[in-house]
Amino acid sequence: MQRLRPHKERGFALIMALVLIALVSAIVAEFQYSSRIGLQLAVQARDSLQAEQNAMSAMRVQALFVRHARKLKTLGDSLFGGQSKINLGAMLQLIPVECGLLNGILKARDFDEGTDLLEGECIATVTSEQSKIAVNILGKPGTNKKKELVQSLLAGMLLDPNLARHFEEDDRNGQHAENPLEVVAALGDWIDSDSDQTGNAVADEDRLYDMLDSPYESKNAAFDSIDEVQLVYGIDDELFSLLKPAITIYNDSAELDLATLPLERILLWGLPACLQEGVLPDQMVAHPGFIPFITQVSQLKQMADFGMGQFTVNSLKELLNVTGMMVLFDQNALGQVFTDNSKHLFYTIEADGSSGDATRTVRIVLQANEKQVFYGRIE
Repeated sequence: MQRLRPHKERGFALIMALVLIALVSAIVAEFQYSSRIGLQLAVQARDSLQAEQNAMSAMRVQALFVRHARKLKTLGDSLFGGQSKINLGAMLQLIPVECGLLNGILKARDFDEGTDLLEGECIATVTSEQSKIAVNILGKPGTNKKKELVQSLLAGMLLDPNLARHFEEDDRNGQHAENPLEVVAALGDWIDSDSDQTGNAVADEDRLYDMLDSPYESKNAAFDSIDEVQLVYGIDDELFSLLKPAITIYNDSAELDLATLPLERILLWGLPACLQEGVLPDQMVAHPGFIPFITQVSQLKQMADFGMGQFTVNSLKELLNVTGMMVLFDQNALGQVFTDNSKHLFYTIEADGSSGDATRTVRIVLQANEKQVFYGRIE
C-alpha cells in the first residue's frame, strides 16, 4: 500500500484543520446569535411583564380612590372646615396616580430597602362617564328630548370641517355616509328594535350591510361595548378613534356634566347644541365676546376644579350675559344640555405602564363606591 508523502500529509491535515475551524466558527456564531436572540426575548418578556405590572399597580390604586370617592370628598371637606365646593367627579380627575407616588408610599411603609419596587413609568387617570355622550339613548323608541339632544350632540361633533372627506370618499368597504346625520341615524338603527331605516320608511336598515363582502345584520339592541360602534355603517377607523373617547354606554343621562367636561367639549359639543334656531356655530366663534368668554370660562373652571368656587349652569349663563353672547343661545337648551347635578356613577380608569421599550395600557370601567368592574382590557 502506497503511503502519502509527508508534505501531502501535512497539506491534508491543514485542510482538515481549516474545515474544522470553519465548522467550529459557524457553530460558535450560531450559538452567539441564538444567545443574543434569547437574551433579547428574555429582556422583552421581562419589560413586558414589568410594564403590565406597573399599569396594573397604578390602576388598582386609582380604583381604590374611585371606590372610596365619597369618603375622600368628606375628608377633603373637613380639611376646609366644610367650606370646600369641589365636585366629586372633578376631584377624582385631579388625582393622577404615578409610579413615583407609589414608590414613595412603599418606601415610607418600609416595604423595600431604598430601591424602587416599580421600575419604569406608570400613570393612571380617571374620566367621568357623565362627561360623554350616552349613545344608547338613540335606541329609545319614538321621539323624546333626550334622544334629540344626543342626536344633536353627535351631529355637531361630526360636523367638524376636518372630517368632511369621510362623507365624500369611500371607506375600505366601498361605502361612505353622505353626511353626519346619516351616521347618527345609522347608530340609532343599529340599536333600535325595528328593521326600518331612519329617514326611509320603505327601506330595510340591513340593506347597508347586505352589500358588504361579509354581510351581517343590525344588532337591534343596545351596545354592549364601545368597540361595537366600529360595525356601524359610515364609521371608519378614523371616525371611530374620534368617537371612542367621546361616547359612553354606561349611563342613561343625556346631559353633559359641566364639572368634569373638558373645556374643548363645552365649546365644540355643548354650546353649538344650545344655539338659537338659525344661528350657526361660525357666528358664535365670530362674536366679539367669544374670546373673553373662553378666557373667563377657563379661569372659572380651573378654580372650581380646586374647590375655589363652583362652575354651574347658572355661572355659564352669567358669563354668556357678561360677554354679550347670550343673544345667540336658547336659555332653556343650556339647562337641558348641561347639568351641575350629576350622580357620577361610572368612571373609566386608564393606566399606562412602561419599562424599557415595552408599554401596556389597562382600561377598566367601574362604579363609584362599588367593587364591580363593568369592562376591563389590557392593550
